[in-house]
Amino acid sequence: KDRDFVLRAVAVGGGSVVKHAPIEMSSDKEFVQSAVRLNCTSLSFAPKEMREDPSFVLQAISDGKANGAAVLELAPKSLREDRLFLTQAARLTSQVLRLAPEALCSDRDFVLQVIRLRGAELQFAPQEFRSDPEIVLEAAKADLGSLAFADPSLRNDGKFREQVFMLQKEMNVNLE
Repeated sequence: KDRDFVLRAVAVGGGSVVKHAPIEMSSDKEFVQSAVRLNCTSLSFAPKEMREDPSFVLQAISDGKANGAAVLELAPKSLREDRLFLTQAARLTSQVLRLAPEALCSDRDFVLQVIRLRGAELQFAPQEFRSDPEIVLEAAKADLGSLAFADPSLRNDGKFREQVFMLQKEMNVNLE
């Protein structure tokens, strides 16, 4: 009964309610997960051991659905600097490259990994990768609309346009 009351307060009053919840609630993973589902800012007020637990944060990202990127943004820096964690997060939400540290965003292999999962991540990739034909084609395989984020000089390149045409043809064949 008290749990339901506090969760309603989170839904109405925001995630900071979690820090004022009785300790038996704020230290309960199920309660905190419920609070995060209601208001993603609840993650900021969860106990440190939950905030730093990769599986807990990934579950919160997954539960957050459309707010998954906001949950990722609230994740501690240590997780947002962890390559494996970010790759797993890219399976669940967008904007991973926007939130990843520069060291990872400049790592071609990491960028390729993320873009293969979510082509639209190309919009957050450094310019050098938005003009890289291989990376842009990989993004297009995941999301044809990601071509809008490719460097204009690449989009206007005749040879590249031919590759895109072949990719579209291949994708249409696979849809039939």
